[in-house]
Formats: sequence, C-alpha cells, structure tokens
Amino acid sequence: MTEDLELSLPDRIADAFSGKSIFLTGGTGFILERRCPDISNIYMLIRPKKGKSPKQRLLEIFNHDLFEQVRDIYTLDELASKVIPIDGDIASEGLNLSQESKDLCTKAEIIVHTAACIRFDADLKQSILMNTRGTKYVLDLAKEFQKLELFVYMSTAFCHPEEAVLEEKGYRPYYDPHEMIRTVEVSDEETLSALTSKVLKSLPNCYTLSKALAEALVEETSNNLPILIMRPSVVIPILYDPLPGWTDNLNGPAGLLIAERRCMQSHPPRFDETVPPKHLERGYISHVQDVQLFNLTKSHRSTPHVILRSLYHHMLHALLSPSRINFQF
Repeated sequence: MTEDLELSLPDRIADAFSGKSIFLTGGTGFILERRCPDISNIYMLIRPKKGKSPKQRLLEIFNHDLFEQVRDIYTLDELASKVIPIDGDIASEGLNLSQESKDLCTKAEIIVHTAACIRFDADLKQSILMNTRGTKYVLDLAKEFQKLELFVYMSTAFCHPEEAVLEEKGYRPYYDPHEMIRTVEVSDEETLSALTSKVLKSLPNCYTLSKALAEALVEETSNNLPILIMRPSVVIPILYDPLPGWTDNLNGPAGLLIAERRCMQSHPPRFDETVPPKHLERGYISHVQDVQLFNLTKSHRSTPHVILRSLYHHMLHALLSPSRINFQF
C-alpha cells in the first residue's frame, strides 16, 4: 500500500535535487546519489587517514556492500564523476582547503554539515574544537558560496537537556560560542579538564554543550544564510535499506544491544528516542525563508504533528504547511 502510494506521487525530492550540487561534510553521499539520479555533483569533504588519500578512501566506500544497489545503477567511473572527494579537515581553519578545492565546492547550491565528534566521553577541548569551531569554519566558508540555496546543519535533539520539553525554536546556550572557542584554543588540556565539571553545570557531557554552542553559531547567521537546523534523536543502525542492522560504530544503544545480545524491554508509556539513518536523509530538503528548526524525534509533546505512513510524504506536508512540525515515524 505504502509503495503504491509513493510510486503514484511525483518525486519532488528528486526534483528538488535535479541539476543541483551539494557540499557534504561527515557523510558518504550514497543515499542522495541513489534517490536523486539527476543530481549534478556531491563534493564530499574527506581528510587523509592512515596513509590513504581522500580519493582512495572514497573508492573504498564505493566498493562497500552498502553500495551494491548503487553499483547496479552506476559504474565506478560514473560514481567518481558524480561524487568528488575534497581534501580537507573540519578541524582546520578554512577546512584546510586548497584554492582549487575551494573554487570547486563553493559552486554548490546546498551545504549539508553533519561532521562531528559524537563520542560522549570526548573531552572539552576536542568537543569544542571539532563540533563548535568546526561548524564556525563551515559557516565561514558558506559565506563564499556563489549561489547558496540551503545550509543544513545536523544538530541533536539532546542539545539542551536542561529543557523539560524541547520546542522547535532556538535556545540561548550557557556561554557565548565565540568566547568558548577562544578560551579552549588558549587553554591547556590539564586546565580544561579541571574546569570541565564546573563548565558543564547540569549538562551530561561535553558533546551536548558543543552542539548547543554550534546551534547558536548557525542561528546567528540566519539573516545572511538560508539555514535549516535538524535535531535528530539517537541515530541507530539501518532499519531496512540497503543493509538492515548495519552500523559503522558502537556508540549509544547499538553498542549496548550488541554487548547484551538481546532486545531491550520497557514499560508501555516509555519508548526509545531513536531515529534510523534513512529518516535523516529524508529530512534534508526543505525550503526556508528564515531559521527553521525540525526535531526528528518520536516524541511530539511540544508541537503540532501529523502522522503519515511515509516520511517522504510527511516531509512534503511540512514543505507546504506554514507551521513547524515534528517528523513522526
């Protein structure tokens, strides 16, 4: 029933990407490539790692089992012509881009910034420099894009755990993000380690603080850039397509389930606040005139919601509706 409904409706997602180029941080790009065959290019920021160049790392990604369905449609040469590796590093000023790379990626119409240190045990310096300052570097680069239509920032639904209910709006963080970046840059790790518990206040870890500060940076550019902030809950392994249960890390509930080798049970009123990767992909596209905030969560206590079987159609409803909604699945 759902498949028949999806096939009977126009694919506005593919139409939105047709002829467009994307600059992507922290992702592989294969989902967009498969769903949107008429996309122009994906410029993917990749840093050299373990002696392998960005091009070599991208080739390894293409040869992974995750891309089997994509390889049924495209040859490796065709993929290489669509997905362009950009040698750079989110932790370096200017992303450590060469002038040639900068000239190439700044031609894109869409930026999707998902790169982040997602370790909950990361220290203050690592979290702020990677997640907060890294976002600042991407925003600085975005100002040089010649025809930017959308800047998508992947935040987290746990960026403000001090709030009983997370509304789809911006919140003022505990600190000024620019001041925090400067403080972390000039402080040694020993000093920061001693101050961490005091800096965090009621926050559970440095990750949540760094993401709240990064959100503030994105919001303050809303008058100059077309911003979309997405707040997913805990990202879990792939639900169905292309490899059910696949994950590239053991963070959060994935590691717990593997360690326990069993399912987790809970009382009926409670639920796990998780989201599969596919739902993140399906929330990437939205037309924005101002700052937009979407909570990709199971909970809908704080905002109006619409329950639709297909999240594709749910997202299209969001595009046509003036109200902000939670994506339900």
